[in-house]
Amino acid sequence: MGSGSCCDCKEIVGRIMKQVRAESEQWTEMQEMLEQVRLEMQELQSSRDTWQRRAIASDISLSSLNSQMLEWKQRTQASEHHAEELQKKVTELQGKLHTFKSHFPAPSLPNRAWSEACKMENPRGAKAQQHHRPPQDGGKEKEKHVLICRVKHSPSVIPRRSPLQEIGNISLPRQWQR
Repeated sequence: MGSGSCCDCKEIVGRIMKQVRAESEQWTEMQEMLEQVRLEMQELQSSRDTWQRRAIASDISLSSLNSQMLEWKQRTQASEHHAEELQKKVTELQGKLHTFKSHFPAPSLPNRAWSEACKMENPRGAKAQQHHRPPQDGGKEKEKHVLICRVKHSPSVIPRRSPLQEIGNISLPRQWQR
């Protein structure tokens, strides 16, 4: 019995050693798998962080674009409002021009007669203007001059004020000059 039990011990020890080796190999495989999972988790976290940073940058960019869009909308509205105001002024001035043309049909006096009438009203100013005025496009200047003279000689377009009223209003801005 003594010799048989020793063989049995060797056999048992051999089986235990085999089992320990198998478990050791399994443990090593498990360690390798865990290391691989850990590396993949790090890659996933890194990827997640990258996409999170991109999402934050996109949010910031989107916010910036939205604020720029709002700014341009406000500018557009302001420009449209300004254009509407200018259109109103154009319409108003066209109405005034139409009224003016209806009050002053083609002049019965030649341009020189109108010019002489203006000179008679302000002889010094007319002479001074002749000396200081550089030669320009004669047609447009004549039209302007005739128009100014017509306005000066028309009681229906600009109401005349007495000199005392004008002196009394020197400190106040003249509203009709706007």
